[in-house]
Amino acid sequence: MKLGVVRVLVLFKIKIFIVMHHTVNTIGTFLKEEYNLFDLLCVYFSGYSISGIPKVRSI
Repeated sequence: MKLGVVRVLVLFKIKIFIVMHHTVNTIGTFLKEEYNLFDLLCVYFSGYSISGIPKVRSI
C-alpha cells in the first residue's frame, strides 16, 4: 500500500450472530509519521454519523 491511499481489504463480509446478521468492511492504510492512531480515530469517529446520531453516544 502507498502512503495516503486507503484500500478496501474485505468488502461486505457477513458475520452471523444469534440475533442478527451484520456486514463488515475492512479498510487499510499507512499513516504519515506526524500522525498517530489517536488522530486516525478522531477523524474516523467524527462528531456525527450519516444518520445524525452522535458517535460518542453510539460508541
